[in-house]
Amino acid sequence: PLKLFVDFSFGYFPNVLDQKSQILNGSDNPSTIQNGTLLHRIFLISYFYLQDREGFNQYFKELNKPVSSDAPIIELVHINTFKAMDAFLSGHYLEASEFALAACNLADELNIEGAYFPFESAYILMDIQLEFGNEEKSQDYLDKYLGKAIKTHQYAWIVAFYAKAALIKAQSGNIDGALSLIRKGRELIDSPLYGPHITYILDGHELIVRLPL
Repeated sequence: PLKLFVDFSFGYFPNVLDQKSQILNGSDNPSTIQNGTLLHRIFLISYFYLQDREGFNQYFKELNKPVSSDAPIIELVHINTFKAMDAFLSGHYLEASEFALAACNLADELNIEGAYFPFESAYILMDIQLEFGNEEKSQDYLDKYLGKAIKTHQYAWIVAFYAKAALIKAQSGNIDGALSLIRKGRELIDSPLYGPHITYILDGHELIVRLPL
C-alpha cells in the first residue's frame, strides 16, 4: 500500500487512518503482507501522534495477543513499543517507561535504523522524564535519539523531538531558546509536501512554552 506509506511519511495521519478499513478488509490485509507488524505499527503511531486515545485503545485491543516464541526478535521490539504507547496514553508512566526502555535498548542492540526504530518509545522516555522533573535525563535521551532520527529522515519524530527539546528549555527557564527550537522544527517541514498534522505535537508544546509569556 504505497499511498499509506507516503501519507505516513509526510505526516498525513488522518489519511493513514482513513485507509485502515480498506487495507484491513481487502487484499492488503496485514495478515497477508510479509511485514504486517509494520503496518499495525503505522496505524498505532498515527493514533498516538494525534493523541487519539480511544482509537488507539480500540485498535490495540484487537492486536493484543501473545507473541510466538519463534517470532522474529524485531517483533518483540514492536510489541514493547505498542505496550509503551498504550500505557503512556493511559497515564501509567512507570509501566510505559519500562516498555519504552526495553524497546529502545533492544533496537539499539540490534542496530535497527530508519522507520523500524521505535522512535515513539524514545519520545515517551523523553516525555516521562520531564513529567518527573528530570530535565537532564530527558535531554540525555534527546541527544541520543534526535541524531538517529535526523540521519534517517524521520521527520514526524524530528519535529516531535524538537518540541520536547523546547519544553526542556522552557522548564529550565529559557523561553526564548524554547521558541527558537519550535521555529527550527517548523522550518524543517516548511514545504507543501507535509501534512498539517505533522506539527500536531509541536503546536501543543508551543502553547505550553508560551503560557509564561
